[in-house]
Amino acid sequence: MKRILISLVAIATIVACSEDIDLKLSSTSSRLVVDGHLFDCITSNNYVRLTKSTNYFSNQPSPMVSGAKVVVSDGTNEYVFAENDSLGYYKAPMLFAAQHGRTYTLTISDVDIDGDGSFETYTATSATPPTYDIDSVQCTYDSFFEAYKVGLFAHEDTASADFYMFGVALNDSLISTSYTALSKTSDKWFSSDYCWGATIYLIFDDDVRKGKVEQGDKITLYAMSITEEFYNYVSALEEIANGSNPMFSSTPANAVGNISGDALGFFSVIAIVDKDCYVLDTL
Repeated sequence: MKRILISLVAIATIVACSEDIDLKLSSTSSRLVVDGHLFDCITSNNYVRLTKSTNYFSNQPSPMVSGAKVVVSDGTNEYVFAENDSLGYYKAPMLFAAQHGRTYTLTISDVDIDGDGSFETYTATSATPPTYDIDSVQCTYDSFFEAYKVGLFAHEDTASADFYMFGVALNDSLISTSYTALSKTSDKWFSSDYCWGATIYLIFDDDVRKGKVEQGDKITLYAMSITEEFYNYVSALEEIANGSNPMFSSTPANAVGNISGDALGFFSVIAIVDKDCYVLDTL
């Protein structure tokens, strides 16, 4: 048996959150684990992280994969992701930002994961999802949920199938510190071409370090457009992380990524926007 730690990253230019998820596999051979995300903004968090699967009973961290050749191409330009100070982390060139309307291909080579003496090559492809503008955000207290509702006002293109993840910061301190704390949705829940204050996030006092939301606090909403494939991947990881009731659901399969060559993990391109509001009413 093998235990794989998948670190899923969801970040803005000033926000980073990640969480390790245990995936139990029947395979006894090592497999490459890829955690790669590109954003449509200049950020140090445009990188690809490479690790190897570990033995199921091991209590050691997953070994980082160093010395690989990591290249990202948009069909016209090639970008070499360099491994600098942190082993296993391959960072994009300075000033790199994913462009809208382009599809990116990740190629990982010069690695021998199975230890047979021959190099392997792994690839993955992801398109930049469409972005959208947020008109405004509203945060109000809901006595039924005993929580603060973050409502979104924005145009929604109902002609296309779109998928989103949302994170929240309070006074520039991230509340959504792990991917399971992010909310996610598809636009099938939006009945019109405009989102009139739909609740997309709930802030409970337990989520706040100081224990209470106060009038005048700044709320920042981070809205991420993601691909359907990545949405499904996150949903599968979430099911594995939270578990499922065996009486009402089947045993969850391993999350299916988009990396070739029997590797695990995901390579995605994410479009992100943020918007601030201030708490006007409190309990």
